[in-house]
Amino acid sequence: MGMNAVSGGLIKKGSKDLTIELPQGTSTITASNLGNGLGISDSAIGFDEETGIPPAAQPDQNAPFGGLTVAEGTLRLIGMGSGKTVVDQKHALLIGGGGALDHPATLEISGLRMNQGDSGVHCFIGGAVSAGSAATNSVLRVIDGAYFDADTVNLARKPHDYGDGRAFANHVLAVTNATVSVSWVLNVGNNSDRDLKGSFEIGEGGVVEVRGTCIEVQGGIGAAVSGGGILRALGSAGNTESGYGLYFQNFVWGELNFDNGGILDVRAVKSSRNIPQAIPLTLNFDGGIFKVRGTGAVSMSSDVEKRTFNVGANGMFIDVEDAASRHTVVMPVNGVGGIVKTGAGDLFFAKCAQVREEITVIENVYTLNCEGVSSVKAGSLTIESGAAREDLKVSVAQGAQLRISGDQTLGAISGGGTVTSGRLTSDIAGDPNGGTFVVENADAAVSALSCTINRKASDTLEADEVPLFENIALSRVVVDFGAVGDTELKAGKSPVARIGEGVGFSPSVWKSVNRPPLTTADFSVEDGVVYAHLEKSGMILIVR
Repeated sequence: MGMNAVSGGLIKKGSKDLTIELPQGTSTITASNLGNGLGISDSAIGFDEETGIPPAAQPDQNAPFGGLTVAEGTLRLIGMGSGKTVVDQKHALLIGGGGALDHPATLEISGLRMNQGDSGVHCFIGGAVSAGSAATNSVLRVIDGAYFDADTVNLARKPHDYGDGRAFANHVLAVTNATVSVSWVLNVGNNSDRDLKGSFEIGEGGVVEVRGTCIEVQGGIGAAVSGGGILRALGSAGNTESGYGLYFQNFVWGELNFDNGGILDVRAVKSSRNIPQAIPLTLNFDGGIFKVRGTGAVSMSSDVEKRTFNVGANGMFIDVEDAASRHTVVMPVNGVGGIVKTGAGDLFFAKCAQVREEITVIENVYTLNCEGVSSVKAGSLTIESGAAREDLKVSVAQGAQLRISGDQTLGAISGGGTVTSGRLTSDIAGDPNGGTFVVENADAAVSALSCTINRKASDTLEADEVPLFENIALSRVVVDFGAVGDTELKAGKSPVARIGEGVGFSPSVWKSVNRPPLTTADFSVEDGVVYAHLEKSGMILIVR
C-alpha cells in the first residue's frame, strides 16, 4: 500500500473546482510546521488582506487554518472505497471563512475514509469572517460510501462580522449514502450572530452521528432529513446538556424537518430555560421518525409556546425501542397528522413544564393537538390530563398499551387488549390487531370502546367518583376487589362505574376478581350507576 504525505498542510484557493483522485492506501495531511493549528481566530491573524489566504507557516496556536483549508471553490477527494482509501487528516480542518475575504467553499469527499484531526482539534464548516466581507455558504458534502470520522465538528460556529451591510449565511453539512461520525460534540450556530445558520441535509443512506455527548445548538439551525437518513446523538445519562442528545441553548431559532422516513435518534430533546426572547423553533415530522433512548429521559422546553413538535399529514412515528425505556414528552405536539407509537418501551405525553431542571405539573401547558389517527403499535403510551381532545382517534395494537390520566374526552378507540391503572383497566376486544388502552381518570368519557375494566373498588367511594362511560360496547367488564391501601373491603354495595348515553347494562358481562376470602359478588345498575354487591359466602368457586 502506498502512502501520500503532505506535512505542511494543504490549502485550496481559487474559484475553480479541484478534484484529487486518491489511490488505494493511506494519504496523510499534517500541519506539523504550523504550530498547534488548534483553532480559528476571530480576527484575521496571519492572513494576507488582499487574498484572504494565510502564509505557508503560522506558529501561533490560533492559526486560522490547520492541516486542510478550503478557502474558495470546491475541493473533491475521491477514493476507491472507504475500506481501500484512507485519509489521515491531522489538526484543524477549515471550510470557508477566515480573514478579510469570504468565498463560497465546499469540501466533497466520496469513496474513502477520512480520519479528521487528533484529540482536541476540530473541523470548522464556516470560519470567522471579519468586517466588510459578503456572506457566502460553506459546505461539507460526504457521499458515495465515504466515512468521515472527526473529534469535534463546528457547523456555523464562528461569528461573521459583515460591518454595516449584514447578510445571511447558511453553512451546510450534507450527507447521502455515507456517514459522518463525531466522537465528542457537534456544535451548531453562534449565540451572538443571528444572521448565521447551520443546516443538515441528510438523504437516503446518510448518517450524522455524535458518539460522545450531544448536538449543541446556539443559534440558527435547519435540517432536511428524509429517505431513511439519520441525525443521531447518543448522549449520556444524567440531567445535563450532554445527557439529552439534542440540546438547544439561548436564542436558537429555525426548523428541523424529518420527512419520508427521516430519523431523529436521540436520548431526548432539551430546550434551555435561558431563552432571552420567545423565538420560534419547530421540529416538523411528516412521515418522519422520532427515536428516543434511555430510561427516564424527558424531552422538554422552558418555552412551550415557541418550542413545539409539529406533525404533518403523513404523521409522526415515535419509537421507544428498549422495553426498559421510559420517555416523557413535555413540548407541545400540534399538526394535522397522526402519531404512531412503536417500540416496547413506555412513552408519556405530559402536561408539565420545566423549572430549574425539574418537571413540575402546571395547568394549560401541554397540548396534544393532532388530527387524524394515533396508533400504539407496541409498548405503552400515556397521555396525561389535558393532552388529548375530543376528536382524537386512537388504535391500539395487540400487546401495546394506551394510558390516559386526568379528565379526558377521547374520540374513537379501536383495537384489542388491556387497560390498566389504579382506577380502571380496559381490554379492547374485537380487533385481532388490537392492544391495551389505559384510563387512569375516574371521570373519563370515551367512545367506540369495547373494554374490560379493572376497578379496585372501595365501599368508601361515592357514586360521582367512579368512571363515566358513554357510547361504549361493554363486551367484558372485570371489577378488581383488591384492597386499596390498608382499607379492608367490607361486605355491602360499592359504586364501580357510571353508565351514560349509548351504554347498555348486562349483568352477564360483569365479572369480579381478587375478592376477599369467602365472598361472592354480583352487579346491578341504579340511576345510571353500576354497583358491586359484595357478600359473605360459605364457599369459594375457582374456575381454571
